[in-house]
Amino acid sequence: MTSNEEIFKEINRVATRVDEKWKALGYRHEQFSGIAYSALESSLLSKMLSDFSPMEYLTLFSSQLKNIKQQYLPGEFCDHPITVFRAPNFHIEVNVWGKKASTSIHNHHFSGALEALTGNSIHDIYSFEQQKKISTHVSFGNLKLVKSDRIKSRYLSKIECNENFIHRTYHLNNISAVLVIRADHPDIDHVSTFLTSGHRISYYFESDRHQFFEMGSNYTTDHYQEVEKYFSTLCDDKIYEFFSYTFIFSYYIKRDFTLHLYKHIESRNLEDWPKLKDALYREARLKLKYELVKTL
Repeated sequence: MTSNEEIFKEINRVATRVDEKWKALGYRHEQFSGIAYSALESSLLSKMLSDFSPMEYLTLFSSQLKNIKQQYLPGEFCDHPITVFRAPNFHIEVNVWGKKASTSIHNHHFSGALEALTGNSIHDIYSFEQQKKISTHVSFGNLKLVKSDRIKSRYLSKIECNENFIHRTYHLNNISAVLVIRADHPDIDHVSTFLTSGHRISYYFESDRHQFFEMGSNYTTDHYQEVEKYFSTLCDDKIYEFFSYTFIFSYYIKRDFTLHLYKHIESRNLEDWPKLKDALYREARLKLKYELVKTL
């Protein structure tokens, strides 16, 4: 069996190779996905990590979890996100998927590459062409499935920024793990999630959402009148911004708060809300159907 020391040496070797090649190209962001892909392609990490089960990664990388700034909290993106190496302008992570069995259709504010370590998944790639801007945070367009791949161990894919790489992954096994090398793009200020209806819901990093999270996470029915009064002071664009938060950060927000917001939006008779609401319900039904299929 591969030792922990050998794995950590290989991680550092891969990181050094990525940094040297990227530096030679002037740290140009458009070059990073190719560099990351090449590094994973020639790396021994996937072979080394195959000696361990995905849940053993938590023990294997326990020192990294303590000593390296983690990109995500447990459950925030996947069940167990583990940042195993961090440089000033890129990092390497191992993402373990369990109960959170699939992702939404989404894009990224970073580029890089991914490699499947274990599991059995389906990887769908999409294109999107905007047709109508509903608000700063919500738009509608033509979402098209470009291709669908079956992911098994050693599957490799580049990751590009924003609309250059829109994808969704269905993890068919109970446990799947993916190795990722990524670099955040300094000039991209938002990410988006897409509904199969063609609605794009975007979240901007610099938006002031502190008050929203405070209301949404502490909400009770006793706050109904106070919150409703506050909602009534907001313009339609701000209301759609709040809607995007309830959708993208649903794990932080109480369900009753989301239902209250939806009820308030309904009362405004916004032209595009009925189609968006129907799309949300269809998306929920599709997710339920997927969970049933996954058990077969």
